[in-house]
Amino acid sequence: MIALLIQELKDGPRQEAATVTERILREQTSGNLYWPADEEVQTWLATAPIYRRLRRGRLRMVLEAIEDHFRGYDSDRPSYAGQRVARDHHAIEHILPQQWQTHWPVEDLAARLTRDNHVHVLGNLTLLTRGLNSRVSNGPWLGENGKMAHLAQHDVMLMNNSVRTSGADGWDEQTIDTRTTQMTRAILEIWPTPPGHTGTHSGAATQPTSYIGLNALISEGLLKVGQILTGRGRFSDVQATVLPDGSLQVGDRIYESPSGAGRAVRKRSTNGWTFWDVDAANSVRLDDLRGQYSVQFGVEVDNDDEQGTPPIE
Repeated sequence: MIALLIQELKDGPRQEAATVTERILREQTSGNLYWPADEEVQTWLATAPIYRRLRRGRLRMVLEAIEDHFRGYDSDRPSYAGQRVARDHHAIEHILPQQWQTHWPVEDLAARLTRDNHVHVLGNLTLLTRGLNSRVSNGPWLGENGKMAHLAQHDVMLMNNSVRTSGADGWDEQTIDTRTTQMTRAILEIWPTPPGHTGTHSGAATQPTSYIGLNALISEGLLKVGQILTGRGRFSDVQATVLPDGSLQVGDRIYESPSGAGRAVRKRSTNGWTFWDVDAANSVRLDDLRGQYSVQFGVEVDNDDEQGTPPIE
């Protein structure tokens, strides 16, 4: 499809580029290429664990676009804040933490399942100038030293206004759903469909890819909190500790992905999944554990090297 788009844009007049692009996008009918209608996007985003379905770089781009939208930015005028949000710089934070059980308990199994199903949805995700350490991130929401207070310390985002207002008395599934609706509305305004577009497609999509993070491996017992990973080759003396939220600590720095930690060690772009050994003696890498998870749950891995992610202070 991209090759067709490039060719038609080259062959046609420049002033018709937008019309040609829209036509080609609307003509796509295959399961992976068709342009979904607004109603389908709304339905999917309402419950989708988007943190696990999109690789981090793409998810960060979506959140950055939402922030720009709330700032009033578009291509014709500057934002209300005077500038767009910096790209590829901010940490993605779960408001309801991934490890919520200690400080965010609920009463019964049904409530626990509902809470688990809200952890990775759009309305529970935000951007911060820098990430919170695992103690604060997984800690209680309210109070002088609560997570909401710490979020405010590292928050310059207009998208978080609703977090502070609707979460003044607590953060739960209802507030997450409300924020998901708000952010979905922003997405549909940022990337509008043409009038009358129905988004029909001729066949089922191929198996979707999923971002598999260390937290997923921890939850299935493939990796343990506190487990020590070692670098490969000449970096075999470098150790990384697995933290409860799925981040890695190397020295006094914390990184939200294996590749972010690997890049810090090697000082260049690094695929952390193949760089870090789980069992050096038997040549077992993180990527081997991720492969086990992929087979066990029937998901195709969406590789995310996340080479520009800043450390979590």
